[in-house]
Amino acid sequence: MKKSIAAIALIALVSLPGCATLQSWFPGVTPASALQALANAMNSACGAVPTVKTLEGILAAQGISNPTETEITAIASQVCSVLKPPATMSSRAMGAPGAPVVLGYYHGAPVYGHWAK
Repeated sequence: MKKSIAAIALIALVSLPGCATLQSWFPGVTPASALQALANAMNSACGAVPTVKTLEGILAAQGISNPTETEITAIASQVCSVLKPPATMSSRAMGAPGAPVVLGYYHGAPVYGHWAK
């Protein structure tokens, strides 16, 4: 009986339309679309492609769980201002999606990811 109730609750939770409902229930959860928007903004601003875990950490450090477009642009600009691309664009210095490197440090925390080619 308990398994049936848990299964029904899980189905109801998964079938909820939109992230807004989940965001109100789990305020620490950053929607994937916000993380993708931040990654795209950083790639456009400075060619950096951070890992998802790094993006989550940056937003958590800012105290933002669901950033607006303005906040995304501002954060991307702030982070990119401290990242310096390597002098030589070797494959090791560039990093790769499967093997991220430290791109720089933002407020003392390493920014892991790779440089867009």
